[in-house]
Amino acid sequence: VPQDEGSISQANLTESQNKMDHYQCDKCGTCLESKSTPSGHGCPKGFPHKWHKLGKVGTKNYQCSKCGTLVKMDSTPSGHGCPQGFPHKWSKL
Repeated sequence: VPQDEGSISQANLTESQNKMDHYQCDKCGTCLESKSTPSGHGCPKGFPHKWHKLGKVGTKNYQCSKCGTLVKMDSTPSGHGCPQGFPHKWSKL
């Protein structure tokens, strides 16, 4: 049975995302997805970035009520990394 090209792309994207983690710098608030800990260079609040792994990229939206960070994960993200002070206060949207 031939597969729709869009479903193949979506499957590849989902597989790729599952290998990615969310990281957040608690100094400047930058949040990004990466397969490994990002570089410490480029923090606007002064070298180095102070990265915290929030968890694996997923499909459900979570937002911190303290700093406004929004991430997609399948379980509640780590409390570490909130630029407004430990801990993040996550809500599932």
